[in-house]
Amino acid sequence: KARGEESKVLSPLSITYALGMLNNGADGQTQEEINQTLGFGEADADAINAFCQKMLKEAETLDEKTKSLVANTIFVNEGLGYVLQDDFIKKANDYYNAQPQNRDFGDGETMDVINQWASDHTEGMIPEVLNEQSFNPLAVSYLLNALYFKGAWSDPFDKAETKDEPFGGGEAVPMMHKPYTEFKYTENNLYQAVNLPYGNGAYQMSVFLPREGKTIGDVLDALNGSNWQVKGSTYDVDLKLPRFETDTKQNLVEIM
Repeated sequence: KARGEESKVLSPLSITYALGMLNNGADGQTQEEINQTLGFGEADADAINAFCQKMLKEAETLDEKTKSLVANTIFVNEGLGYVLQDDFIKKANDYYNAQPQNRDFGDGETMDVINQWASDHTEGMIPEVLNEQSFNPLAVSYLLNALYFKGAWSDPFDKAETKDEPFGGGEAVPMMHKPYTEFKYTENNLYQAVNLPYGNGAYQMSVFLPREGKTIGDVLDALNGSNWQVKGSTYDVDLKLPRFETDTKQNLVEIM
């Protein structure tokens, strides 16, 4: 629902963390809906908590050449009289390393505090998540997750091999090139796909290229939780990859 047709970066893991924290304050049908949305089925909130805690602890230690940081927090509007229960706060601390804060959202400072938190936990890459139009002083709560990832390729691209070339029938862009290098690779009538490892291989980028006449939507519709990983054999691949920057702002409230 969120992807649309434009290029964008989306993080299912961030949604898992935010809804996982929220789930500890839910019950009955609401909790069932959250479990189903996150794909945990009949599992209870503790199963989601355990998953999020495991990811949180391991993310920073899997590869010393890769910087991978996960941060969570909750802001609650005490200006409307809301108070968090002690058990909820404890689970936020224990499983998500979150430090919930009670603030009066009408104090004229909360939006700036939230934006500063986002900037601090993304090395300044996301300086703003809210503005005057999107910030709601009557909101009950803001749940935040930040992911920061900086990885070095296991086999770096040679800058001298980067040339401006057209991509996807569009204008010329800086195209990185790695001539005939061993990568895990697979192909079918829908797409070609390759795995590009970072550092010691604990983190990898999977790149899917739709066949001519196929769209990104066609590829994504064919992928699911069991077949999205590139499980092909190792081949010598002549790889060209566009160098790019992108940013995305997505309102999940409307989508969900």
